[in-house]
Amino acid sequence: MTWVAWRQFRTQALVTLGLLAAFAVLVLVTGLHQRDLYDSLGGAKCQARNDCPSLYGLDGVLADLLGPALIVLPALLGMFWGAPLVARELESGTHRLAWTQSVTRRRWLTIRVALVGVAALAVAGAASWLVSWWFAPLDAVNMNRFDPSVFDARGVVAIGYAGFAFALGVVAGALLRRTLPAMAATLLGFIAARIAFTVWVRPHLLASRHTLFPLTLGKAVGFRESPSHVSLFTVFPPLPNGWAISAAFVDRAHHPLSVAQLRDLLARACPTIAASAPQGPGAGNGAGPTEGDFQSCMQALSHRLQLLVTYQPPSHYWPMQALETGIFLLAALVLIGALIWRFGRRGARRPASGEPGERTAKPYAVAAAVLSLLAAGCGGGGSRGVASVASTTTAAATATTVKGGALAYADCMRSHGVAQFPDPNGSGQISKERVVALHPGGPQFEAAQRACRRLQPNGGQPSPAQLAQRLGALLAFARCMRTHGLPSFPDPTSSGQVTHEMLAAAGIDVRQPAVLHAADACVGVTHGLLTKAIVARFAAGH
Repeated sequence: MTWVAWRQFRTQALVTLGLLAAFAVLVLVTGLHQRDLYDSLGGAKCQARNDCPSLYGLDGVLADLLGPALIVLPALLGMFWGAPLVARELESGTHRLAWTQSVTRRRWLTIRVALVGVAALAVAGAASWLVSWWFAPLDAVNMNRFDPSVFDARGVVAIGYAGFAFALGVVAGALLRRTLPAMAATLLGFIAARIAFTVWVRPHLLASRHTLFPLTLGKAVGFRESPSHVSLFTVFPPLPNGWAISAAFVDRAHHPLSVAQLRDLLARACPTIAASAPQGPGAGNGAGPTEGDFQSCMQALSHRLQLLVTYQPPSHYWPMQALETGIFLLAALVLIGALIWRFGRRGARRPASGEPGERTAKPYAVAAAVLSLLAAGCGGGGSRGVASVASTTTAAATATTVKGGALAYADCMRSHGVAQFPDPNGSGQISKERVVALHPGGPQFEAAQRACRRLQPNGGQPSPAQLAQRLGALLAFARCMRTHGLPSFPDPTSSGQVTHEMLAAAGIDVRQPAVLHAADACVGVTHGLLTKAIVARFAAGH
């Protein structure tokens, strides 16, 4: 199964590996050049000498592309790797072949998700390391690691984003069962989750800290004019590699001030400014406040006001990176785990009495039991053209065993109230037509069948080969029905069932003469799995 999953995925993997190798060459070549220039400028000290613009100008176009590319990469992995992984199989119907083999649904899904998911994490991790390495000199100069455009494109968070986007795509594909809608849902869901986390969750991942800043014109405080008055507004002060979350005016006792209190304080401390509608600092033309008036106002306010800033310190950068990555990876594991559990539960569950699907499953269950007896009755045949005493003895012994088992099953059914259950013929086969005539959907027949199931080959459960044979026959029946004027006739489920509810959802009334006529014409393609009698009982609701 792992080899099959790899063969289906290897084209995407090899193409991505080639693109990643080309990306690595580009990043390494330009990054080494950038680091040489950074070292020649004295590292981060170029800021003091105002030499950093030459560093910013180097490969500026590439710098504008690398960061956004890493931010977009997880979404692309979710759309083009995650969404089609299951949706493409469900959309084309190829999943039915896998589910009729010895591989369980859970194992089928787990292997595919694990293989492609690990590859997605590896691609995101490699790309994130390359981008972080390339931007290291610029980040050392800018010192703004908590800026969203920087935080999201550095460190390890891209791995968490890729895992979450991939899991979201797989779940969307499994639920929508169509590739393009699943890709669109993955993109929208991923964008919504990222925005919500950045705005509402990230600021509170770790306990924030608080610090007080003095009022400084242009660095922490500004003036805003309106038609009726002049007011103060806060400006986030510079916090190298820190993250200012909020800022508020407080008095000397650290009590916050309301807008009305600030207006009154401004009127008392700065009457010249409060009484005018200035155009801004430095616009003094004799009619409004001058730059000196603003400086005097700041001096007066600084004795009464301070700026309380809530922030995340530089030491919280890597812990927050790790926490955010872990949260997104945990969300991915929850999504995948829930999907695997749901797949396994649906595959293992059988319809209970009275539930939707039970009416349809009964005739097919009887047919499957009879088919297993027929298959067992034919199991003793040797290779044609080979005659030997040993093979003849083995075939005779097998035929005797099969006939004895079928006869024991018939005796058991009769002893449990199905008095007319037929004996097998000379080759150990039981007439399916005679069994169907006994109304196998009745409660007494079902009770007898449960009691005698131990006497059927394989406990009454068809082998994988028999399941594949039955599913192929029912798929051929569905195709035949669609060619006989019923284009919406559904394919069977992976367990070989077509329920009344499935037909009703497709707008098909099984009691209509045209439907019955088409079914009678198509039973032949099932090679005996379905008969006209079974179709008639199904149409009657039995």
